Amino acid sequence: ETGFVPCSTATCTVLPEVTQIAYSSYSACAVYADGAVRCWGSTHAGRLGVVDVPEVGWTFIGDEPGEMPPPQAELGGPVQAVATNSYGIDTWCALRLDGSVVCWGSGRASLGNGDWFYSGLLGPFSDEQLADDPIPNVGDDPGELPPTPIPLGIVATAISVGDNSACAISQSGTLH
Repeated sequence: ETGFVPCSTATCTVLPEVTQIAYSSYSACAVYADGAVRCWGSTHAGRLGVVDVPEVGWTFIGDEPGEMPPPQAELGGPVQAVATNSYGIDTWCALRLDGSVVCWGSGRASLGNGDWFYSGLLGPFSDEQLADDPIPNVGDDPGELPPTPIPLGIVATAISVGDNSACAISQSGTLH
């Protein structure tokens, strides 16, 4: 039935209609008609966009009774769409209703030879920040959520996330 999330307990929580679902190797997110986002799967690297979630080894939300619906992701405003990469790195980006883009999760990218580097998908980090944490994540430490909007200089209308890159389309139809 529209608005219901299946659950294993006697009481189910009524939520707004789901307008989009996206998934990657280790997590999935749903966008709701009210602009909320709820993610489930692995909590590693801040993939779920939720603070105060245990990140000890491979901890999951949604694999035990009572864990659904998952908590609402803290993205700083209503969202119209989410996008992620599928390779297993689990970088998530959201297109907010105001046209801004925020990203969270893993910041790593692969050269394909076993070497990893910061992908840039989570936005700019200072040299000092990267010296402290050469491959940052957003959402796995206190104070990182909601994510800082990516400084695109446009009002975005669509987004896409690849394994080592992301794109946004502006209101004028240009690709960034």
